Amino acid sequence: MLDQLTDRLTFLGVLMTLCHYYPTKVLFFQFVAFLDIAAHWMHLHATDLTGKETHKGSKNPILNVYYTSKACLFWMCFGNELFYGLLFVNHFWAGPGLLGIHFVPLLACAVCPVALAKSAINVLHLVTASQTVAEHDREKRGYLLQQSAEEEKKDI
Repeated sequence: MLDQLTDRLTFLGVLMTLCHYYPTKVLFFQFVAFLDIAAHWMHLHATDLTGKETHKGSKNPILNVYYTSKACLFWMCFGNELFYGLLFVNHFWAGPGLLGIHFVPLLACAVCPVALAKSAINVLHLVTASQTVAEHDREKRGYLLQQSAEEEKKDI
């Protein structure tokens, strides 16, 4: 749990700083922050409700590959962090340039699809976790209704 909290707070701090550095992109950074927090919280909540040992097991094939392939997980996280890190660096220094094209923003553009894919995975986290919570609530409600019906039969 501590690693989740550390990851979320650190990423949120980076996004807040980027909001300051790129005021025209505030809504984008806010959306990324909200999505990241909501998706991870809901995923952990669903894991807690279902009693699973880890939040990393998933029936969804994309999430399953994401978490079971160490290479996939590493490169997705690395690319995502690199993208936001490059945006931070670009505020201070664009790097060497050739013909008006600078290295730092060019590299940020190259890894941007990874950051977008990571956000798409967060959407998938949110959707699958929401489905798990809804299914758990449905099962619990059904169990409680069944218990209530049995108690009414006893009272008759």
